[in-house]
Amino acid sequence: MINIKQNMTICCAALCSGKADEEKIIQTIALFKAFHVLYVNVHSPEAKLIQHVIDNLKSVFSVYQSRDEIVLMPYEVRELNAARQACMAKSGRRSVSVLHHLYTAYLDYYRHRLMGEASQPD
Repeated sequence: MINIKQNMTICCAALCSGKADEEKIIQTIALFKAFHVLYVNVHSPEAKLIQHVIDNLKSVFSVYQSRDEIVLMPYEVRELNAARQACMAKSGRRSVSVLHHLYTAYLDYYRHRLMGEASQPD
């Protein structure tokens, strides 16, 4: 089983440095979604921030598909790091196995959804 916290840190660092690839982007989206579903009250400010970051990362993925580069504005980097910190702060309350299961499910979902959209002709 992968270390979720370590994977989150690695993925976010790769995105912030512009060195991520499409797999890292998808992993990051799946990680945030798993944390969002498991740990965050949907009406909390953290939930809104994490959902906003997920939406931004979907756009980053789309740009990466067309330009083969990571484009994050400085405020997006700040939001990404704030969302990561919010997830890490909440991560002690529930079972790691449940979080890992959610991550795996969302990883498969976003791989098929985002990669499927990218391979469809316009």
